[in-house]
Amino acid sequence: LKIIPQQLVGLAGVRQFVMRQPKPLIPHQAFHGELPEPLSMVTCDHCFSPAQTNALRLAASQLGLNLNDLMAACVFRACAQFRAGQVQQSDDDWLRMMIPVNMRISREDQNQTACNIVSSIFLDRTPCQIRDAANLAQSIHLEMELIKGKRLALLFILSIWLRKTLTVRRKKTNSAVNCQTSVVFSNLGKLFGRSPLFDAQKRIVAGGVVLESLFAFAPLTPFMCAAFTTLQYANQLTLMMRYDSRLIEPELAGGLFRHAVTLLEEQLSEPIAS
Repeated sequence: LKIIPQQLVGLAGVRQFVMRQPKPLIPHQAFHGELPEPLSMVTCDHCFSPAQTNALRLAASQLGLNLNDLMAACVFRACAQFRAGQVQQSDDDWLRMMIPVNMRISREDQNQTACNIVSSIFLDRTPCQIRDAANLAQSIHLEMELIKGKRLALLFILSIWLRKTLTVRRKKTNSAVNCQTSVVFSNLGKLFGRSPLFDAQKRIVAGGVVLESLFAFAPLTPFMCAAFTTLQYANQLTLMMRYDSRLIEPELAGGLFRHAVTLLEEQLSEPIAS
């Protein structure tokens, strides 16, 4: 009840979410009924060295951003350019990025054994807004800070509850009609931060076995062609992408992913604001 007034700030965002119609990266009809082929696990990944990871964090800091803001902006730019090569893209089209957020705030939350104490926030941008790289990164930073400061991610959880409460005897169906999310960008942050099993390289060591690296991939939903995930382990930043191979050929998917990586690598020598 205490935070209801500050939650009202997010009602404008809720209205925008409902009124805007985001576009998929590749125009298509969602699969219904018998699938032409099952959705396979097809992925791409790239690991930045510890030196590159530190340099990326420094580049973001010099721009008044955090690394998550910088990466989200680069993923947005790569997706917009990819879509421009697949369809006649209008400057009025909306691309929507879904970002899962951690809702564990207090020490009690941190100690809970529940797997999912998360919500989602949504960033909408047009191709015109995305082309302005400097303002894109800054706008993402400001929007994320507003959402975190006023805990607006609670609105998504509330909307799910309202949807369940107000929908009576709704017939279950998997027939998605409209695109709800263009792409996912999930940042898992630094893994195992409080583990006592780290070696000098910040790798988990147990019973003589060393965990050299690990990967995580987000699920795909109807109309979502690709989902990006990032994490930090052993002082290294890893970027991963899962894509729907029924819609995107491996060569095209590889081009999309490599462009996102290239945009990040460019920040090592040429800040986004230059």
